[in-house]
Amino acid sequence: MSIKSFNNSFSNNHQRLGVALYCIIWLQVLVGIFRPQRGSKKRSLWFFARRVVGTAVSLLGVLNVFIGLQAYQEKTSKSITTWNILFTVQISLIVIFYLLQ
Repeated sequence: MSIKSFNNSFSNNHQRLGVALYCIIWLQVLVGIFRPQRGSKKRSLWFFARRVVGTAVSLLGVLNVFIGLQAYQEKTSKSITTWNILFTVQISLIVIFYLLQ
């Protein structure tokens, strides 16, 4: 949707990071498809790499939301304080629930 519907000049970090996230997500899919057999020595390395890539996608996705909000503020001169607070609360609750599991 973002590639078809929006201005894709890639002139800001939000758009560039978004493209990088698309690539990393597809890399995650490919790594999942070509996983080694169970019991293979490469399986533990594969599992570690997949975990690192998945964590990176999650963290970069959250970071990209904040960068996108900043880009929105620069483009429209509207305040994003409310959105920053709401998103921070949402992420904090997700982290707390994750840690409580």
